[in-house]
Amino acid sequence: MRVKIANTDTIYHELVEKTIDIGLIEGPIDDNDFKVEKFWEDELVVVVPYHHIWGSKEKLPVAELLKERIILREEGSGTRKVLEMALKELGLNLNDLNVTMEFSSTQAIKEVVAAGLGVTIISELTVRRDCDLRMFKKLSILEAPIRRPLSFVLTKSTAHEKQKQLFINLLRNNELVAKLISQDICDYVQPV
Repeated sequence: MRVKIANTDTIYHELVEKTIDIGLIEGPIDDNDFKVEKFWEDELVVVVPYHHIWGSKEKLPVAELLKERIILREEGSGTRKVLEMALKELGLNLNDLNVTMEFSSTQAIKEVVAAGLGVTIISELTVRRDCDLRMFKKLSILEAPIRRPLSFVLTKSTAHEKQKQLFINLLRNNELVAKLISQDICDYVQPV
């Protein structure tokens, strides 16, 4: 079984080409040839450097985003698609924002935000530890939290293969997934 990290569009195309067996995606796929099942839900949050002027807030009106430089994930990213849909529901378009940079790497986005070059809207899961360490401050959107489903996707014809089913059962175990998400990966890796 092959696992790959990429944006939702890339994962979808690799599933179509049959170069991967299962995809873990963050955005929508509209294709009846695939089985898509949500296994977790995440929130997209506004992330600012810890000492940013918004750092004392817990929630931010979406209109405030119009005043800042925004760093986003690239086109094709599920995170970006979810953000675009949420902004539309709030009466905004992505073009209304002052998007100054786009990256395919969440880590690159975090480094640019840490350098004070703008703010971002990314997964709460990806900044949880950084916020605990007071590198960043995360804020929910005041009008409505932006929820993002995390799903697995595979072809319907291979959904019952034993190896894939074991992995899918792991993803369906919410208690175990919650434990894994809250742990530091270093807890599982032995030093060489």
